[in-house]
Amino acid sequence: MTFSISSAKLSKALELVRGAIGSKPSQAILECIKMRRDGDELVLTATDLDISLQHRIEVTFTSEPGGLTDCVAVPAGRFVDTCKSLGDMPIVFSVDSHFTASMATDQGQYSWMGHDGQNFPQLPKLKEETTVTFTHQLLQRAFRMTGFAASTDPVRPAMQGILFEFRPQEVRAVTSDGHRLVKYTMKGFRHDTGLSVIVPMKALTLATRVDDAGMFPLSVDENHVYFALGKTRIFSNLINHKFPKYEAVIPLDNNRVAEINRQLLYDVVRRVGMYSSAASSQIRFKLADDRLEVRAQDLERASKAVETIECDYKSDPIMIGFNSVYLEDVLKILDTENVKMSFGSPNRAGLVEPISTFEDEHLVVLVMPVMLNTYI
Repeated sequence: MTFSISSAKLSKALELVRGAIGSKPSQAILECIKMRRDGDELVLTATDLDISLQHRIEVTFTSEPGGLTDCVAVPAGRFVDTCKSLGDMPIVFSVDSHFTASMATDQGQYSWMGHDGQNFPQLPKLKEETTVTFTHQLLQRAFRMTGFAASTDPVRPAMQGILFEFRPQEVRAVTSDGHRLVKYTMKGFRHDTGLSVIVPMKALTLATRVDDAGMFPLSVDENHVYFALGKTRIFSNLINHKFPKYEAVIPLDNNRVAEINRQLLYDVVRRVGMYSSAASSQIRFKLADDRLEVRAQDLERASKAVETIECDYKSDPIMIGFNSVYLEDVLKILDTENVKMSFGSPNRAGLVEPISTFEDEHLVVLVMPVMLNTYI
């Protein structure tokens, strides 16, 4: 197999596909990207056995089709990095009968040993799948609004992805790491499937990196999810564990409500949080009479900070502690001018919601409080 292409175009495709390769592949061939000729297109595939990504690009073939080397598995590391470092220039890629890959430019030539692509793992095939229509832009937004709160704790496998619930008039995306919970509701969808699946974060990260694919079919069977994103296909195992009953932990009677400028609050939480204990990142909120005092102290480093800002707060005074990092993450992803924070008592979860948002979406973030140190 021999073809020519620009290094920039090939590099972009390889970078996308390389994302599916695991950090510690158990087999040498899993370190590779499979390259297969299909008509006038080059099909690139990578997998970690749980998640597979396939991407097609057009190239100019100069060899006849049907040869043994029309399917080769090439170690990704040097190949991808070399293409990336070349910038944008014409290259000629070729594979000989011993699966030795070569790449030539006007400046030089590079070669390395590949593998027979026929030995590369086969992609899964869905059985009795359910298909819904989604928009790529909405998938990206749902990922942005919820992904930050997904758990990375292997002890909680059900929480290491995003729960998607397809309801008759809406789709919900939910994540939680035990300290925060995000429920993002997208209204206006008609999916009477009753589908409820947990999609791994890695699969969604790869799907959101693809160029805007517009409307696309998302298919699910008992064990897999399949994204058909234009020239890109992503296959992933589902997380087959039961997601916690999240509705039960969202408080419905938090009647102490504050409205605050989002950017102002983010800046204060970030600055004051620098002076909190490295072990707990604890900051204290004190709300009363349209004012919010944010305070932190670190006894080990003999440092402390306090700032007071104006807000709209007419309820009874309250003092409550939070992890500053968790609050920063929440405030950073919101894209509205003001936020509403509602509280019940110092030992109950607080809620953060954007005050103005798109009409067809609703977001609520639950943040668990932390026990206040008496010295703050």
